[in-house]
This record gives sequence, C-alpha cells and structure tokens, in this order.
Amino acid sequence: MSLVENYGWSSNKPERSHHYLLPIVLKNLRKYKVNRLLDIRTGNGATLPIWNKNGFKVSAMEPDKIGFEIASKNVNADVRQLGCSDILPLDWKNNFDGIVSLEVIEHMFDPMQLAITSFSALAKDGILIVTTPYHGYIKNLFLSIFNKWDFHHHPIGAEATLNFGLRQQ
Repeated sequence: MSLVENYGWSSNKPERSHHYLLPIVLKNLRKYKVNRLLDIRTGNGATLPIWNKNGFKVSAMEPDKIGFEIASKNVNADVRQLGCSDILPLDWKNNFDGIVSLEVIEHMFDPMQLAITSFSALAKDGILIVTTPYHGYIKNLFLSIFNKWDFHHHPIGAEATLNFGLRQQ
C-alpha cells in the first residue's frame, strides 16, 4: 500500500529529465541487447511509447491510481497497478532482460524494495538501470544554507515531515 494516494499525474507529458536521460538509457539498453523491458514506477507512462518505438516488448508497473490509468492507455504495453512491495506476478518472475526505474528511487520510502522487485523480475544476465537526479553544487549549497536536507529527502514530503514531528524545533 502506498503512503501517498496521488502523486499528481494529470497527463502523459514527459518529464523534464527525459530529454537528457533517455538517449543514454536507450544506448545502454541496446548495448546489452534488451528485448523484454520492465519500467518500474512508470508514473504517467510517458516513456512507454518511446520504449515501444525502439522495439522493446514493454511491461510497466505504477502504484498510483491516476498514473496507472494514464499509463495503461498505452495499448502496446502490459501496465499493471503495482508497487514494489506488492507481490510480483508469476509471469514477470525472471522474465525481463532489462529493467528501468527513472528518477524514482529518491522518492521511495523503502528503496530496498526496488532492488528486491528488480532482482526477482530480471532474467539471468539482465541489466537494471536506476537513475536519480543530480543536484549539483549550487542546489546542495542552498539546501545546506537553508537547512532543508531533511525536507528534501523525506519520501513523503516536507508537509508530512512536519506533521510527523520529525523536523519540529
């Protein structure tokens, strides 16, 4: 069960990071001759048509109801409403030569679940590609100056961090 009911998806528009991430990810998927691809936490499914266009047999999982509804409109992908802590479907076990999880792990309450799910879905000699945003020096400096690291990294956001009393002073 997800701690956040709705991640705010409203369309299938691509993320800002796609223009620089996807060429590198695609290059590596081709390098390792991936055919069957699982997109973990696909969000709104904006990457699904790109994976299809590049010849991958695509499956995807998304725990958010609205994200799932948007992503599942892609008829060329097997999209299921699942989170990493859910039981993996039997037909997905050891079935994928490639798994991607883009710009997601930093938001997860239990990132180990991503690893567990990935390694149970990967076929022998499969490749896992996980990306996380690069902040750079300036952003890190501002987070430090304004004492916002706890807010920034908390998986359910700054407002919930205050409500849980983890950051009250």
